[in-house]
Amino acid sequence: MNKNIWLIIFNSKGFKILLGLGFITSFTRYLEVLANAYFVFQLSQDPLLVGINAGLRLLPLFLFGWVIGIISDRLDKRLMVILSLMIFFLVSFSLFFLIYFEMIEIWHLMIGSLFSGIGWAFELPTRRSLIVDFLNSENVSLGVGIDASTQNFTRILGPLMAGILLVLLPSLPYLMTSISHLLGIFLSLLILKKQYSKFIRKLEKSSVFDDIKYLLKGKAFRLVLGISVIMNIWAFPYQSMVPVVAETVLKINPFLLGLLVAIEGTGAFLGSIFVATFVRRNLQSMVFTLGSSLFLICIFIFAISDIYLLSVVIVFLGGLGISCFSTLQSVIILDRTPSHLRGSAMGSLTTMIGTQPIGALHIGWVCSIFTPSLGLRISSSEGLILLILFVFINSGVLFNKNK
Repeated sequence: MNKNIWLIIFNSKGFKILLGLGFITSFTRYLEVLANAYFVFQLSQDPLLVGINAGLRLLPLFLFGWVIGIISDRLDKRLMVILSLMIFFLVSFSLFFLIYFEMIEIWHLMIGSLFSGIGWAFELPTRRSLIVDFLNSENVSLGVGIDASTQNFTRILGPLMAGILLVLLPSLPYLMTSISHLLGIFLSLLILKKQYSKFIRKLEKSSVFDDIKYLLKGKAFRLVLGISVIMNIWAFPYQSMVPVVAETVLKINPFLLGLLVAIEGTGAFLGSIFVATFVRRNLQSMVFTLGSSLFLICIFIFAISDIYLLSVVIVFLGGLGISCFSTLQSVIILDRTPSHLRGSAMGSLTTMIGTQPIGALHIGWVCSIFTPSLGLRISSSEGLILLILFVFINSGVLFNKNK
């Protein structure tokens, strides 16, 4: 890997600003997801409500992701990023106020998760496609990989900070996210100074359905969307149950809970650096698939463990699997999509990510019927079986570097 490529990418106009914004939004999201799950379970002692709360954060992605992606190809993406940060700030500050004055109730947290999801629906398909607009075509894979690595680093920092702040004062997590979002708003205003008009797509005669039909012709595009649905329904909802398992099985305090989730982020961060730097284009689909499988297997083993140190090792390995999935998910799509359709492509991916509420309801329901540990084993087993079947049907794309 040529070291000069890293310098070229970081010196690309707007890249460092957008990278910083991605760090802020991802850090606050992982911090608040853990804090929200902790508060909902403390107030309700009901795993189903924990799952519903997690699902509400993803619901707007499913409902609006594809629409926002299509719109972002035809409007100024910078303004949409700024709007998302304003929504994030209002939600975080409201929850800080309610918790500080001991007025918080479960429905407050759920409404907050829903509106945070609306902000995420604006940010997810626009900011990363905006990054690609500012990069040369030959630097897209590494640039998006660097962005994914940065966000995976927040998997360490966000949960760890949440655990520390919850021990010190319950309202502190939301005070920190409020300040972070406010900083992000001011930082986002800087991208308005960057020349961008030439990237905005003009309204054309081609219909939205023609665009979607074109995107779906790509075998790699279909592979990523299909696996993304499986992972978001049967894998990632497990994260909302980690605080439940931590209290009922591992019997650890909030600090050790934050450390446990941060270890997963460590694996994701280290793995994403390796994937972004060394995985060749013709191997991206295979590594993406194998990493997804590893994550599901680790969830199953985590659900068996009642030993904290063993759980730490397992979530670290799971983080390596996440790194393959999260890093290459956007790389495969953006690197193989024409510039005028990248917003639409990311919008479609956002909609697939938005299927996670289905998984949140599923995992909450299963864990409430059985035990949280058994529910996680059932869910991860279902996901692994479906993943194997889906990959078997689409096995041809794994070795085809041109698709």
